[in-house]
Amino acid sequence: MTRKSISLGIAALALLAAISVALAQSPSGAYREPAGKGMAAIQRAAAADKYLFVFFWREKSQQADAMWNALQPAMSKVADRAE
Repeated sequence: MTRKSISLGIAALALLAAISVALAQSPSGAYREPAGKGMAAIQRAAAADKYLFVFFWREKSQQADAMWNALQPAMSKVADRAE
């Protein structure tokens, strides 16, 4: 279940990155600045053709720490392809 969730999250982020790059360009092809730090990170990763890992949590807890620790090996495996 954890691997499936991580894979789905990565796929969603890749899709979001592609969409954000497409939306960041005006019809004339001129580049617009991203709206926030998160969008800037997504656009940098997309421009570099890399993955971007984003970890959200509501509050610091044992469950959030466990998920973060589960995500670390996956991130280290693709560190050369990730932002």
